[in-house]
Amino acid sequence: MNWTRIWVLCCVVLAAAGCGGDDTAEPANAHAALKRGWAAYTKGAFSDALLEFERAVNLDAELADAHNGAGWAHLSLAQGEPSESAVDLAVDSFRRAIQNDEALSDAWVGLGMALYVRRADAQDLNEAGEALAAALRTGGGSLYRHDYSSEADIAALDAWRLYHAGDSAAAFRRASDALKLNPSLQAAQILLKMPALSE
Repeated sequence: MNWTRIWVLCCVVLAAAGCGGDDTAEPANAHAALKRGWAAYTKGAFSDALLEFERAVNLDAELADAHNGAGWAHLSLAQGEPSESAVDLAVDSFRRAIQNDEALSDAWVGLGMALYVRRADAQDLNEAGEALAAALRTGGGSLYRHDYSSEADIAALDAWRLYHAGDSAAAFRRASDALKLNPSLQAAQILLKMPALSE
């Protein structure tokens, strides 16, 4: 038998074996990467979390919670001195999560936070308010997963958004609403000590 024929036959068999693949392997791997991403995120290892979330997205582009996790990781990496690009990446990730699952309230809160942090213009602040309202409307099991723990936290964020939009009267009302839900919420207490803006 000719060794060249054997070599070619082996290559064809190996190539055919690699092409068939298990269609269930990628979604399973995507969910495993997602789980590792949230575990890393919980430990504060945001760079590791981002890598896992991106791996999950590469395996399953429709996995909404992987886009959501990437958004939270980008936003967490931008803490302190937020870079414009990191916050923009967070906004994009949250939007992709919402495109894949409009009921993912955690992504709506993330989008609201990211737009508030970016606040490049009045449009960002308006859209942040819409996102926070959508989060409360959708509710569900993904609300209050991390980084915020109650409706009071969301109300306080919305109050700060209103303050930066120049509506201190509405901001003070919203901060008061937050304090009714949680009287010890510092973000709302601090806002109520801010000077009223000329409107």
